[in-house]
Amino acid sequence: MIKTILLILVENKSDVLSRIINLFSKTGYIIKNITISKTIKDKTLSYIHVKIIGKKNFFSQIQKQLYKLIDVLQVQQIDKKTHIQREILLIKFKLKNKCTKKIIKTIKRFKINIISIYKKKYIIKLSKKKKKIKKIIKKIEKIGKIIEISRSGIISISRIKKIKSN
Repeated sequence: MIKTILLILVENKSDVLSRIINLFSKTGYIIKNITISKTIKDKTLSYIHVKIIGKKNFFSQIQKQLYKLIDVLQVQQIDKKTHIQREILLIKFKLKNKCTKKIIKTIKRFKINIISIYKKKYIIKLSKKKKKIKKIIKKIEKIGKIIEISRSGIISISRIKKIKSN
């Protein structure tokens, strides 16, 4: 099975997301995460980032099926060479005793934003690649107890050209 990220440009209509999700589930693809954002110039359009798992060389097949949906305007496979990919996280954790210096060192090392500190409970925000996120979570687990994690799912932006928004 192969993981890939698709960027789909769609018209903002009430049932477009459900039809896209239905298409993936009917064809046996596994959706790992999905994020949606409006376009800047045309508020009637949105970008949908979908991280999916499927069989090898399945992109052209799923692309053809997506284009059959009336509200799908463009489908693009995200490539690490041409796109910057990140995931945004909020992590709430309670610091273990005598670990203040360690958390400060970790925060500086990984360029993490502190959102809140209250009674040794920290809320931090980070925007990193998946490997870096795993590393940071392991580091935090050594110096504190993670209470809650909220993740955005994958987002990306092209280094070179923007996806057409008609």
